[in-house]
Amino acid sequence: HIYSTNHHGRTLENLYRHVGNARRTIMLIEPISTKKVMVIGMFAPQTWHPSTRVYGDGSCFLFRIVEDKMDGETQCWKWHPKELKNLLS
Repeated sequence: HIYSTNHHGRTLENLYRHVGNARRTIMLIEPISTKKVMVIGMFAPQTWHPSTRVYGDGSCFLFRIVEDKMDGETQCWKWHPKELKNLLS
């Protein structure tokens, strides 16, 4: 399924409803307030659902692709349990 805020709305409830049955999700976001063209994204292997707790596992990751004049710059951040523990304490 493809979810678009222009088509489906900009609420978290709509996102949950639209992607709630997907076992894995790749999300791409194109920020509109940056000077460079970039895409921010993430991969989540679990279904999305409302929760007061953090959920996910070691196969989750975030990435960013920045378009440059010469070549695109790609960065990737993988899940680290120690960092999550520090964030939540």
